[in-house]
Amino acid sequence: MEKIINNKEVIGILGGVGPFASLKFVENIYKYQRNTITKEQDLFRIILYSDPSIPDRTTYLRLGKKADLYKRLLCGLNKLIELGADRIIICCYTFHYFFEALPSNIKNKIIPLTTIALEAVKNKQQKSLLLCSAGTSEFRVFENNSLWKQVAHLIVTPDFEDQERIHQEIYQMKVDYSYKFPLQLINELIKKYSVTTWIAGCTEMHLFTSQLLTDKINLDNIDPLFNIIYQQ
Repeated sequence: MEKIINNKEVIGILGGVGPFASLKFVENIYKYQRNTITKEQDLFRIILYSDPSIPDRTTYLRLGKKADLYKRLLCGLNKLIELGADRIIICCYTFHYFFEALPSNIKNKIIPLTTIALEAVKNKQQKSLLLCSAGTSEFRVFENNSLWKQVAHLIVTPDFEDQERIHQEIYQMKVDYSYKFPLQLINELIKKYSVTTWIAGCTEMHLFTSQLLTDKINLDNIDPLFNIIYQQ
């Protein structure tokens, strides 16, 4: 399997959207790497550009302020490139709404989290519940990916009421680092939608999957940020 990222490249991470998730992602990259290296010089070169002042993506998309949001995205990506990033990870799924509109010289550097997620679903071949923010759901961020048609029959989306519950829980994690996505809700949704696995379709869910790993709780899921780490 071809590595998604490697230590020959400078990895740029557009963070701050939200800040805790992108921070945890960088931490997990190095936590994983420490078991695979003999000296610290072998660790990845990472540039984290964390800008929490970027407006809320769901809110701005709903208000029709797409141009303002796109401008902020482009600004962050250009800063990472100016700093020397060879590959870029946007730590926000909703921001992937603009992926196809990006200039080709920037787009070619990006590792789309939606693609990583859908490829994992394709490989897993199991019914998977998509847990994401309201913005990602409403603006069909996953559905706009070219791989969607190949795996749509394997992806279950929550009904409106459950989507709102998921969104509220995700936003609690955005403002409170100690807040934990309720395990009971995950188990409830898995049972309701008759699935065995779920997709972490918001980077805040990386905080939850990291906690599951720490607590050694076996709850089958697809977290593209961990896919990137493990498939380095």
